[in-house]
Amino acid sequence: MRHIVGLILMAILLLGIINGCDRRVIEVPTNPQQVSDEDAARVLSFQYHTTLEGIQYYYINLYKTADYNKDLDDSDVVEVVIADSVIAMHYYDIPCWGGKGWYAEDTHQLKSTQTVKLRINDRTVLTTNVRAVNKANSAFPATYDPQQPLTLNWYVASGNQYQFVKAEAWVNNMECVHSPYSAYVRQVAAYARTHDFPANCITVEGDPENTTLVLAVQEVNYKVADNTAVMVYQIDSYGYWGVRFNTDREERVQATRELMSQLSQIR
Repeated sequence: MRHIVGLILMAILLLGIINGCDRRVIEVPTNPQQVSDEDAARVLSFQYHTTLEGIQYYYINLYKTADYNKDLDDSDVVEVVIADSVIAMHYYDIPCWGGKGWYAEDTHQLKSTQTVKLRINDRTVLTTNVRAVNKANSAFPATYDPQQPLTLNWYVASGNQYQFVKAEAWVNNMECVHSPYSAYVRQVAAYARTHDFPANCITVEGDPENTTLVLAVQEVNYKVADNTAVMVYQIDSYGYWGVRFNTDREERVQATRELMSQLSQIR
């Protein structure tokens, strides 16, 4: 049986080489060590979030990753199906935050493993099982001075596939682009529950009184299926001055794209 399967796979590869087809279809990655904008035609992400009122939901984001993906257009009807719940996706166009895509907010809770479908104009383009993310609960300090070293601890009930820690600094302005901007990002082991941020890992340029500082722990589960990179993730973050950092839709769009960029740099 294994011999037959091997012959079938070899035949598929040979057909791809002979016909000169787009090898990205064959070489779709199976983990973030290989992912890039050319590895999958689209990204579908589920970001876990809890409001200040304690309401839990997933912010769902979909965007295409390359011009060759022709199955998405701003006039399309895009839906995500979780179990028997059909969630309508809404189109957005935010040039300064990374372009175009579709988003939705849904309070449907993902089980430990859940079947998810993506439909475009009533055509199912993705059917896969996704793994819900285990949430981090971080012991953020009341104040943060990036000129001093800091040890951050957090709790996660059980490990996810990937973990990142992050520190950011940017000058507040009326533009959608944070500038000047400084960031420190590190992948840590899935079992890690502490990280030492070195002194001066980020720099504050300009007026310190007009600068936002953020510390974050990012929990990620990831897979590629049906030419779609699928992420389920949580960002546990704290913004200074001393309040939980709560982002609007534009910030969430940017967060998804930044996280995918982080995954693409894992080696």
